[in-house]
Amino acid sequence: MAWNMIKTGFLFAVLTGLLLAVSAIAGIDPIIAIALAGILNFLVCLFSDRIVLSMTRAKEVSPSEAPRLHWIVESLASRAGTPKPRIYIVENNAPNAFAMGRSPSRAAICVHTGLLNILTRMR
Repeated sequence: MAWNMIKTGFLFAVLTGLLLAVSAIAGIDPIIAIALAGILNFLVCLFSDRIVLSMTRAKEVSPSEAPRLHWIVESLASRAGTPKPRIYIVENNAPNAFAMGRSPSRAAICVHTGLLNILTRMR
């Protein structure tokens, strides 16, 4: 967890430096560029999950729409001792899935239909 925070902080620092370089070339006050970078970094942290879900056109599914998927996720979450995340499906043939969220209570899992099509029942 700490390593991920270091990498994220480094990425934000690089992007802030890039914004400062562009502002210097454009002749914009560096204080304004730093303030803008702070606002942008805050917004990206706050809304990153929503941005990814909208970019992938993910649709949240209820237990009645995808009972097997909900059962699998609920079983894994209970074994891990975490709350069950929200579950989304993306219409895409690639066998892929990803998870996101700032905390276990705000987590989401997104599964591509390509992965759902090739899964077999596990015991």
